[in-house]
This record gives sequence, structure tokens and C-alpha cells, in this order.
Amino acid sequence: MRKVKRDQRKLAENFVSLGDVAK
Repeated sequence: MRKVKRDQRKLAENFVSLGDVAK
């Protein structure tokens, strides 16, 4: 369960990074 949380957080960070690049 903890690993999933970490993966989700990493995905969220990647999503934010992609959003910044898209701007």
C-alpha cells in the first residue's frame, strides 16, 4: 500500500512537470 502511495505521488509530480512544460 505504501509503495502505491509513493508511485501515485511520483505520477502527480510528473504530471505537474508535464504541465509546466506544456505552458
